[in-house]
Amino acid sequence: MYKILVFLVILLPGCSIVAAQVKDENLPKTGATKQADYSESTPYQPRADELTTLRKTKKKKSKTDSDQKKNVQPVNEISSKENTGNKTVRIPVFVYDGKGKPVTDLQNSEMKIFVDDKEQEISAFETAKSPLNVLLILDTSPSLAYKDDDLKNVVSKLIEALKPDDRLQIISFNLEIDVLNEATNDAKILQKAVKKVRMGDGTSIYEAIQTINKKYLSPKTEQPLIILLTDGVDTTSRRASYISSLVEAEKSGAVVFPFYFDSFEFFQKNPPRFPLSGFGINAPRSNIGLAQAEYDLGRAYLQDLAALSGGRTFAVKNLSEIKKEDFEAAFKLINPNYYLSINGAETSGAFQRKQIKVRVNRPNLNVQARGSYVTGED
Repeated sequence: MYKILVFLVILLPGCSIVAAQVKDENLPKTGATKQADYSESTPYQPRADELTTLRKTKKKKSKTDSDQKKNVQPVNEISSKENTGNKTVRIPVFVYDGKGKPVTDLQNSEMKIFVDDKEQEISAFETAKSPLNVLLILDTSPSLAYKDDDLKNVVSKLIEALKPDDRLQIISFNLEIDVLNEATNDAKILQKAVKKVRMGDGTSIYEAIQTINKKYLSPKTEQPLIILLTDGVDTTSRRASYISSLVEAEKSGAVVFPFYFDSFEFFQKNPPRFPLSGFGINAPRSNIGLAQAEYDLGRAYLQDLAALSGGRTFAVKNLSEIKKEDFEAAFKLINPNYYLSINGAETSGAFQRKQIKVRVNRPNLNVQARGSYVTGED
């Protein structure tokens, strides 16, 4: 019998956690552009196709005159209130050589930051910090195709991979959001949180990301490193969308590392006994969350979360076979090598996205950084 091998692979050239039989998940890749005498990150650019193509089963909103004038980047749909002043924008930066090894000897003088292609003064330069402060956002919906024990095992392995001083908070979501514990390094509290993991109905990933970033994360405080374990497929969000949830993630500034589990192939071979939940009078309930297009949109959404925040996407083949060592290897890659800060201007007028590019004055490096921030209030 053909046995599916488990692996976690980082979608960055030259870096993998398990080298044998690595499958290319064909996710859009974000990385650095290489020049003769420098390397730089890629600014976050929303995908017009995915952002303007919402689920066909959801109720369409009536178009207004302003809708007719929308730019292909739907973030411009969002209205704003007058807001003036300055804010500090903190930018996580990862730098790797051609073999995927972190470059940790860079100096402030070797780095530049550009916002909308205009160079900005670096107001603060920080190197990697330890211990880790991790927020695990755990998808407990039926579309993940696993049982409670499988997910509990995954979380337990993640906890085992943490160092004694590392802190972890766990928030699960399906149709609703459930905060399982506050951030702590207490093993007993974390194991109690694991026991609370329960599979539930629906997948409201857009609502989860929007609510967690808005309610639990403040741009004024140091953000945790977010690990998001999910297949990315949304079936039940009504109070948030692909667009609005990404905007909240941009506001908080937390780095997101989606651990992507592709359950599409599993469902093709093992159709669910009961239809997955979905909204909409005309929704074909037996197909909600099962179409290839939905998985394509889910992958694009997760890659956008990583690109705008400075994180990267990992692919998970089989949840039930994840080992402690897989997470240990991943943890070595999720802590930013550097943090750079700039004073970002908040101007009155339309809600705006500011694109960020970090340049390192050394050639042939892979540079990954937060790709954008937003100004104004929606």
